[in-house]
Amino acid sequence: MMIQEKIQFYRITDIYLQFLHTIEPNIQSNYPYRAKPHIGVLINIGVHQYFAPLSSYKSHKYDRIKNSNRTIFKVYGKDET
Repeated sequence: MMIQEKIQFYRITDIYLQFLHTIEPNIQSNYPYRAKPHIGVLINIGVHQYFAPLSSYKSHKYDRIKNSNRTIFKVYGKDET
């Protein structure tokens, strides 16, 4: 396993976000007049880099995600405590 010892920031362009919307409509867009910060993990596979966004739990959205959805993966279940 390779561990990166520094934090890097990337800007996701509106053009790329629009392309992602053609594949997955739940991808969040930038704000109208400025770039929205997207928090996530950069995954390197071969020569390609993939951005996996992270988001906080929102019951009205999270509970409706079907386990068969291959573009969204639940990291945590509902906290029952």
